[in-house]
Amino acid sequence: MKMLLFLTLLAHGSVSAAPNATLFFADEQKITGFPSHLQKGAAGEPPEIVWIAPAINEPMLLKQAKMLEMRLDTPPLQLEGGGHYAQLTLNNGDTVRGELTLLDDASVTVLTPFAGELKFRRDMVDNLRIIQRPTLLYSGPKDGDWKLNPAEGGWALQGNSLVSSGQGTASVDIKYPERFRLGVDLEWKTGLRFHILFLCNEEKDEAGGGYDLFFQEHYVYLRKREGTGIRGGGGFIGPTASLSEFSDKEKLRLELLVDTRTGFMSLLLDGRTMQEWTDPTPPAADNANRLQFATDDAQQLRVSRISMSPWDGNMEALATESPPAKTAEVAENIQQIVLRNGDIVQAETLKVASGSLAAKTVHGEIKIPVERMRTLTFKKPSGNSPTPKKMLGDVRAWFPEGGRMTFRLDDLKDGKITGYSQQFGTAEFDLTAFERIEMNIGNLELEQQRPKIGW
Repeated sequence: MKMLLFLTLLAHGSVSAAPNATLFFADEQKITGFPSHLQKGAAGEPPEIVWIAPAINEPMLLKQAKMLEMRLDTPPLQLEGGGHYAQLTLNNGDTVRGELTLLDDASVTVLTPFAGELKFRRDMVDNLRIIQRPTLLYSGPKDGDWKLNPAEGGWALQGNSLVSSGQGTASVDIKYPERFRLGVDLEWKTGLRFHILFLCNEEKDEAGGGYDLFFQEHYVYLRKREGTGIRGGGGFIGPTASLSEFSDKEKLRLELLVDTRTGFMSLLLDGRTMQEWTDPTPPAADNANRLQFATDDAQQLRVSRISMSPWDGNMEALATESPPAKTAEVAENIQQIVLRNGDIVQAETLKVASGSLAAKTVHGEIKIPVERMRTLTFKKPSGNSPTPKKMLGDVRAWFPEGGRMTFRLDDLKDGKITGYSQQFGTAEFDLTAFERIEMNIGNLELEQQRPKIGW
């Protein structure tokens, strides 16, 4: 076997608990198990990985030279409570989320659930966005939450996504508040044909009542359901919407805002309000307990980052993770803050501490609570912008909830991974923070061989 070229059996050793994982190689081989620790590689080579595979009696020593990626079976890590969080975009395209704790002339510090505090060089951060984080009533999909019908084919749970390749349904028990915000990431191929059945109740193991939000190519229909099954009978509410986003894209964030007291419903795509409906006789939220996704045919579809949160009914203060509209160019020595109400503040200096931003402007110094900020664009450093140097052993680690970090893989043991980057120095991460870790990212010959996520 080709794998024997870089596989050596080692003696047994004690191994602490680690997530299930799969390694993918350039010769199309793959092996399941979990990583134990790193061992120093030969001169000029990155460290080798000691791998535990249940199907093999002995630990294995694997060279990184032909590894494409390690894919981990881990759920997204959630930031605690409501409030807000910061999303940093670094100058190599990486994005990191956490609570903004400190900003000064030299650095930006965020508190993360996977590595504690991370301090980034300010001259390597392109921009910072403050995203409102509602209290989550549900976040998934999680293994064991969803009932797939039929059990084989149609829908499957792959990592942190529900993937459809045929006709069927995926259902979850869920508690609906009177006002709620339902969000999903959608990715599809060959036109979108998809049902979201919400505010339903369970009737003879099927979804009964509620609403059917049906997508067919670029058309969107909302129907009030009277029976069970995918169709469920009933009549249409309001006009059919024709939305070019479903023709022009194959991936977007969909959010549905619902007020069961007034019957008002609003559809948002990538943070923009696209369609609104009103039902004069809405069903009560306390009678509903099921959310269901359904496909009528061999639709190729991925659903991820499913969330349910309370909504206060305020359309003017909606929090969105989509980028704001581009603002005018700013002088190199000026920094720009866009507030949540759309106001723009230009500042010469910026500092954050104790949840407040201090900005020195031409009109004097002002203080702004961090939660009122939307985006912050830093002034460009003088001369060429510093970019991280490429290093032997660099990996690109992807978060289940979106975003990535690039760093040199220095150590791995006890479920922790240690990495170094010029952007943040040396840091130790929980291995479970990542959905997949790409190896050999500097080898362009391997890029086309990387395994595709999904179908």
